[in-house]
Amino acid sequence: MLFEKPTITGKVQGSQRTPYKVKITVMPFSAAEKKTILETIIGNPAFLAKLLSRELPSELKDALARQRIYVFPGSWRDMEATCSCPDYAVPYKHIAAVIYLFANEIDKNPFLVFELHGMDLLSQIEEAGKPYECHYH
Repeated sequence: MLFEKPTITGKVQGSQRTPYKVKITVMPFSAAEKKTILETIIGNPAFLAKLLSRELPSELKDALARQRIYVFPGSWRDMEATCSCPDYAVPYKHIAAVIYLFANEIDKNPFLVFELHGMDLLSQIEEAGKPYECHYH
């Protein structure tokens, strides 16, 4: 599995000799959504503490959902997913396997779910926490 925001690619061994190629792309957050996410997290130290403890708080997902920002896709229509297999069922089991593997990575590092949407949340939190520099001439 390879992750290059906002796309996850992977190879899944199926019934054929050659592994199937899977590609999943999620829509990036807009600049306004990124600002709201950052303000929501900075405004609630408990959210930040849980994220830094490698936990994605469900309360954060709920707070963002109330603002119509969805951390996880709500349906298969919220992402683009392709697989080189001949199966036409939705969801494809090979795509589901890659999503499952990526979900395991998010469990280890919740910041990945934001990176999937094109947001480097940790860097933005660090930048927001820096004091403003004053320059005297």
